[in-house]
Amino acid sequence: MRNEILSRAYNKASHFNLTTDIIDELSDITFCALGIDFFEKPLIGKKSFTRESQTKHPLINLLSDEHTIDLGIIELLEIGLYLKSFSTDRNIMECINNLKHQYNSTLLQLAFSHRFKVCGSDVSLEPKTLRGKSDIFFIYKNSKFIAECYRISRTVIDYIGIFYNNLSGMLFSLVPENKIYSFKLRICDPIDNLEKEQIVKKFKKITPALITDNSCTIKEDHTSNSFLSVEDITNINPDPHFDYNAKDEVIRTGDIDADICLCQKEIITPNIFLTINQKNSCQEKRRNRFLVWDGCIRSSEDKLWSTLRSKLNKKIKQTKTIEKDTGRFIIVEIPFDLTAITDNMNKLLEFQHLILNKFENIAGMMVVERRANNSSRFEYRGPILAGKPKNTIHIELVQKINLLEKSDIFKINRI
Repeated sequence: MRNEILSRAYNKASHFNLTTDIIDELSDITFCALGIDFFEKPLIGKKSFTRESQTKHPLINLLSDEHTIDLGIIELLEIGLYLKSFSTDRNIMECINNLKHQYNSTLLQLAFSHRFKVCGSDVSLEPKTLRGKSDIFFIYKNSKFIAECYRISRTVIDYIGIFYNNLSGMLFSLVPENKIYSFKLRICDPIDNLEKEQIVKKFKKITPALITDNSCTIKEDHTSNSFLSVEDITNINPDPHFDYNAKDEVIRTGDIDADICLCQKEIITPNIFLTINQKNSCQEKRRNRFLVWDGCIRSSEDKLWSTLRSKLNKKIKQTKTIEKDTGRFIIVEIPFDLTAITDNMNKLLEFQHLILNKFENIAGMMVVERRANNSSRFEYRGPILAGKPKNTIHIELVQKINLLEKSDIFKINRI
């Protein structure tokens, strides 16, 4: 795998805006740190929805997929940059081991450790606390802070989103070129993987009619917790509730044989509305639709907030030290579009009050998402909730981090 990665990295060097020397240096660091077997003999597991074989490590998954390999290379080089930055830290070997087994949270830890360092802080990894260890200790302008990093594991929302995308991709690929179909799915209760598989099987029984029977208009089926239907809308007048120009409201969510977009509009909120735009032989745009009713989304959101509340209680306790003047800072990464959090500012403010009232020396909490930008770089975006006045993180440091996120992480050593 190493040779294939390097070959592609060299070919893409100008696109990545990186020299081959930087690629060689940072990739060597990552390859040596994680070891040959990590890349050549990765652990294999089963995908949650299709039960197909898949490597268990997120970085290997990125590097193994033709659609994401470029992002995987950037992430691999990014890890090399962070490991180089903390090569003399006495706990760097523990972080390297954690990259193999607790990858997402460790990547978040290293990413912000490096950011704090570039922004002028003195930083050390894995500081001791009264509860064992935390993730980051840093001093900025004589103020001491301990930060705990936590990436929310895939939640019900995240899993259902992948399920929707996979299912809609399969359905759209079956639609004849001269037809436009509407696929509708209602889920009344949260569903497990077995129930997802049953729904996929039912859709598979329905969809052959799209190809073999041109007169097909509506096919329906029912399960205990879902309702699904397929409707031919080729010659039907547009429905004003669902047919609209979403060009200005599209949020990109991924590639599945074509562009699948998550469109949000007040008139259909809180539904999730997935559309796919394709071109037929006449080069006319087609709009097949996959509409999901929000029966279980609300309960999923409740689960997200309750999970976050429970985890934060544990994570904040990890930051308690003997030194009373050390501020306690929490960095939470959301593994999906951050609007699920930021659109509900009341919930965030509740968290802020909960934390400030329950714990001492809170410096603040950052809620971020990791997203690839147009410059072939990853950046972290999200709000920072202020802590108690005597402990709150310096606004100047926040401003520097924001500036760094807009810059090239590979080319800035100090802000």
